[in-house]
Amino acid sequence: MVTATIDALPSEILLYILEYLHDISTNNDFISAFAVCHRWQQLGYPVLWTNVVLTNQNIKTFARSVAEADESICRLVRSLSIQLDPIPPKTPWDGGGGLPLFWGEILPPQGEPLWLSTFLKDMGAEWQTVSRGFWELSKNMKSKLSRVKTCSYQMELEPPIILQKQRHFTNPPQIPASLLGEFLRALPSSCTNLEFDTCAIDSVDEGNEHLCSTIRGIIPRLHHLRLRLKHICPNLIDPSYHFPDSGSYITTKFAAPYLKTMTINLRPLPWYGPILSEHRVHTQTILPHYSTHWSVERDEIKNLALRDLMVKSLVTANKEKALPSIQKLQVINMTGRLKHDYPQDGDESMVLVRDDILANTTTRIPLRMLYFTNRRTFRSGVIYALYADSKDPAPIFGELSALEQKAERETWTTDSHKSRFPSSFESPSFTKHKRFGGNHLDIAAEVAGFAHRHLNVDVSVSALEFFPLELVRRQWRIAQRLETTVCEGLSVSSSEA
Repeated sequence: MVTATIDALPSEILLYILEYLHDISTNNDFISAFAVCHRWQQLGYPVLWTNVVLTNQNIKTFARSVAEADESICRLVRSLSIQLDPIPPKTPWDGGGGLPLFWGEILPPQGEPLWLSTFLKDMGAEWQTVSRGFWELSKNMKSKLSRVKTCSYQMELEPPIILQKQRHFTNPPQIPASLLGEFLRALPSSCTNLEFDTCAIDSVDEGNEHLCSTIRGIIPRLHHLRLRLKHICPNLIDPSYHFPDSGSYITTKFAAPYLKTMTINLRPLPWYGPILSEHRVHTQTILPHYSTHWSVERDEIKNLALRDLMVKSLVTANKEKALPSIQKLQVINMTGRLKHDYPQDGDESMVLVRDDILANTTTRIPLRMLYFTNRRTFRSGVIYALYADSKDPAPIFGELSALEQKAERETWTTDSHKSRFPSSFESPSFTKHKRFGGNHLDIAAEVAGFAHRHLNVDVSVSALEFFPLELVRRQWRIAQRLETTVCEGLSVSSSEA
């Protein structure tokens, strides 16, 4: 019997082995395999660099590597997934999210713009480092990462429940809009898939950056777009609206000839309640007849007006053939709580609303908050129950961000190494270097196992008692009684998710 060493394997088989090794190991462990021989290093670099995931821990190092690395290495990058967490693990009492990174100050590096130094001076040292790493990456991205096809920027914000209960907590670590604008303008022309989710904690700084206008300039080349900003307005689509505070006016005709999927998410941060005043929908622009004094009701009307105007703009753009390639076009929002139906705990009931422009329908998906004591299992110490199907009383469990993906019909998905891609995305480089694992988190099984591990629910009922069939039916009846007219020209019906 003739035996062969691994050196005798064809490159295709060795590459397959290295891909498998990368899928089951950390990057540090995978890099150690490069020391075996030059051939392993030569085949391993494309596997390592094709799909890059950046977090608080490695964004500064990666930005420095991009600045110093040979251009031939940087050109290997095809997808860039940036997932920043402003509330990282910090204390043992919550097992997940700690206190926000506010305190401390470090000296700014040479060449840093004054607006960035001013903005970061009151932030914590770690968040300053993260933000500066993001800025350094933006400086070199267009010239060095010239073949990036997919870019995902996400703020991962699942705050611990102790912060969610603090309704006055309105100043989490933020990132300046000017810095986000620099990043967007630095995206190479090869980037045709964009997910840009600031989790509504981007902040206006001393500049006049209007991210809606910046993103509008990128849309003509995009194939897939998922978007959530703190300051969002119909200027993204419709030139008849303007942004009064910034003096921004858009007069160019909107066109997105290649866009296949577009998801605009208007949901605010969870601890602010279902409606967020910081969404900059100006009463003098869209509700001139309404009182400008502060009230929750006024803010809810503003939020609903934003949804209506955004949907109307998308309907108009579609009718005018500005989206000839579009296959999925939707707006996600959250409506007020159903207080009158559940007075004992109705304060935690809400409804996710999905407006499907192409199908001409609105889907309302009831959502309820559950409190669990086990914060090691869930990042925030709290999970939600999503009633995704009116015919099925069984809810789907998960943290809000995960369930939101269900409401969005998972237009973007995550692979085993946390790289983000459009669900319909296919390319030779992607299928060669990444095979999707199951991205559907089976949290229901985890919840079902609570009883076996003797974990208690904070509320005074068991998990089985919490979801009676009649409760689900009542939840849907209330949701269906909400307003059904989205805007002129869009007839709406309630349908299952």
